[in-house]
Amino acid sequence: MTIVKQALAEPLIVSLSNRQRMFRIRSQLLISTAKTILRHAGHLTGELSVLLINDRAMRALNAQYRGKNQATDVLSFPQPASQDGVAHLIGDVVISLQTATRQAQERQSTLHEEIVRLLVHGILHLLGYDHERSPQEFRRMRNKERMIIRCLTTEGITVGRP
Repeated sequence: MTIVKQALAEPLIVSLSNRQRMFRIRSQLLISTAKTILRHAGHLTGELSVLLINDRAMRALNAQYRGKNQATDVLSFPQPASQDGVAHLIGDVVISLQTATRQAQERQSTLHEEIVRLLVHGILHLLGYDHERSPQEFRRMRNKERMIIRCLTTEGITVGRP
């Protein structure tokens, strides 16, 4: 298990915990990318946690929190906003690397590109976007995802195809 914490222009902190052993991950690059995603989403304070797991662990989380006994690609667990003005927990993004690998193959992209796509999606859920709420919210989230992906691409960060 690898845990990496890195601060950038306090108080934004991204923590990454890799709890799977099947795939090698460039932790510092993912941390940097998560900060870039947050910046483009207009969120510059707080602490984000990213957890990388396998399908078995993801299935357990999905069953426990969503009542779905199957693995999924990404889950987001937002935290309530801080009332005291101090940097707060944004929430947790959990990604199954086994599912991400299958999706990357289907989309003809790399695992890293798929993880970045899932980070964008998961972080937007933490920030209040929800494509399942209504057709309007679906469009709102899709448009924000596209905007962030364009920004990432402009900065040389490749993202998996939707």
